Amino acid sequence: MTEEAASPPDDVRSVPSEPLAEPVIDIESGPAQEPSGENGQKEPATPATPATPATPDTSADPQPEPRLEDSDPEASAADDEDAHTARMNGLRGTHVSGDRARVFQAQELYYFGGEVAQRPRHGTLGAAFLANLLLTMADTPSVGRLTEALRHNSAAQCYVGGPGQGRTTAAIAGAISFLESHRLPVHGNIRLLASERGLAAFDPKSMPPNSVMVLILGLDEAVPAVAQLVAIAEGLPPRCALIVVTAEEPSGSTGLRLGFVVHHEPPASEAVFFRHVSTKLGDLRAGEILGQPTVAYEVRRCRSPRKAAALAAAVLDEVAGAVPDEQLLSRPDPSTDLKNAEGELLTPQRVWQKSFLITAAVMHRQPAGTVIREATRFADLHRGDGLHDDPSQHDWFAGPMSKWSACVELVGDVEGDGAGRQVRLTHDDLETSILQLVWQDHLGERDTLIRWLGPLGNHPRAPVRVKAAHTAARLACYDFDVAIREIIQPWAADGGFRTRMTAAWALEWLSESRFGKRARGLVRGWGHEGNLQLRATAIAAYGTLLGVRDPDEALAAMRLAVGGRIERLDGSRDPLVDQAERELMKIVQQALMNVFRDGLEEKIIHELAEWTEAPHWRWRRAAARCLLSFAPRKSRDRGWPRLAELAAGQPDVHRDLVLLWCNALAGDEKVWDALHQWHVLAGRFGGHAPADGFAPYLKTLVADIEAHDEDLAKSLDFHMRVWRFRDRRG
Repeated sequence: MTEEAASPPDDVRSVPSEPLAEPVIDIESGPAQEPSGENGQKEPATPATPATPATPDTSADPQPEPRLEDSDPEASAADDEDAHTARMNGLRGTHVSGDRARVFQAQELYYFGGEVAQRPRHGTLGAAFLANLLLTMADTPSVGRLTEALRHNSAAQCYVGGPGQGRTTAAIAGAISFLESHRLPVHGNIRLLASERGLAAFDPKSMPPNSVMVLILGLDEAVPAVAQLVAIAEGLPPRCALIVVTAEEPSGSTGLRLGFVVHHEPPASEAVFFRHVSTKLGDLRAGEILGQPTVAYEVRRCRSPRKAAALAAAVLDEVAGAVPDEQLLSRPDPSTDLKNAEGELLTPQRVWQKSFLITAAVMHRQPAGTVIREATRFADLHRGDGLHDDPSQHDWFAGPMSKWSACVELVGDVEGDGAGRQVRLTHDDLETSILQLVWQDHLGERDTLIRWLGPLGNHPRAPVRVKAAHTAARLACYDFDVAIREIIQPWAADGGFRTRMTAAWALEWLSESRFGKRARGLVRGWGHEGNLQLRATAIAAYGTLLGVRDPDEALAAMRLAVGGRIERLDGSRDPLVDQAERELMKIVQQALMNVFRDGLEEKIIHELAEWTEAPHWRWRRAAARCLLSFAPRKSRDRGWPRLAELAAGQPDVHRDLVLLWCNALAGDEKVWDALHQWHVLAGRFGGHAPADGFAPYLKTLVADIEAHDEDLAKSLDFHMRVWRFRDRRG
């Protein structure tokens, strides 16, 4: 098996390299500064691709004037953090939102101490993912048996266990144990492979030395025969191993299978729950929580380690919300609330009450003022239809809010941060149940709900847009084509930053549902659209957990977006398209930053390093911009720059980082400022206390940069002199 290489696409490789004017990178350049003419380089032309229908009805022509917003001018860093928190909370709800939510429940999410994470389907596992997995994994004897089998029986083993029982986690832990037993580095040496071709997709000769491949077979994929495992084991390089994760034993005689099969033994739910809670709160506090009768009962009901980890996430949320221990997971029976909701929705004369209830279901736990305004807009859509005879708007708000709906309550400022009171449902299960009732049983409300959700995707508050996105995704689980065509695709085609991100978040949520394959196929199609707005939405979606799960596909789409150009048939360029493509490059940069934060750190560094060697300046400039964005990020524990922390223990990452710095330093003074800040952090300038152990690594990095490029070595010496002079002057 050969992993899909993260390199420029074939059509770019076929363009002959021409001499480039230096400097080739200008990370702030506009259209007038792009290379052109005799000393420059002509842009790689990509003919406009005819738009393929993303859904059964996508006959609308692309907008004649492409409009793309790369950012929200009114947003702040706090808005981005709020959106991330709301997205993760919504994804956690796919596991714990009640029986009526079974259609939504995710099967591939990971939980690390209550935090939602995603692992790639294929490719090298990152250092952060492996560290979190070891920190939260509950011990199981089958990991030790797998390690012993790999060392003493055969380097190719079938690890047999049911899906959702922690078998992949245990297989990865076995791979870590195998490498450590041979005193080999773990980081960068564990690779995943998920292929519909099964064992036929694996080539032993392509495996890097001192590594482990984990092949994950689905329920509908053929289980290899023992004879295949024997042949593969003989062809593996020394100190390499293959672990095939499957639900059934391989075919072959019983005697042969004994040396090639290890059965998975799921850890106890109590152990999984305890590890995840103790990661955040410590062993003593985790024991106190697990000792609560209600918590212990719910933990025993968990039928898989993933369910226990999701339950731990729910408990940690309640603990953070100051819920007393004796009330943890003590949710009342929702049957009475469901009957109340059905009664309120069936009363045709109470348009305001019905609108308020539906709005509260969509905007559960949002500020009261925002909910009331949106409920009023929902009710106005009914009044505009002229089909309902409702009292005047003044009479809607008569009396206390408790009279409006028996299923909604007003909660005080429990956070104590001045955010005001919140509107929330009396039971969390109502969030899904009310939407199901409206969509499935009250067909007359469908059109109003769709018209109301449209503007909500452009709401100024990011958490509200996340709620709109998750609502659209839930509706797509009932009627995929309608929700995509009427709600999500109009957001995607709008071109605005807010609506694009709302569509991307909806697709992220859908990719974790049972409609994940269709959602990923839709994003894949949009990624090759001639319509720039849909392509931008695909790139934004790849910047979510959807891209973390399929990194090679995501990076290929981003690579194409950065390097491709659209020209008219006569070869001329449209200035509006030029502007839109520049905005698209910024969208790609933000998507790369997002997936870097969500776990694809080494993968992104390697991809950008390959961009530095691409034959066209657009990739090199994008790589420089991304380095400038990544350089200030600090690690949580050591205080190092995160890029340096990753590279210090992984030679391959270090080589990639050297290439990135050499590429970026050739172009803009801002990159030199970023390198100066690294020197300040190492204690060389500015009088700051150095980060522990960082200075020796920085010295190695600078020496390798100087050895890589003589001209840069001279520039680096000049800048070091300037920095010393400024430091002496204070």
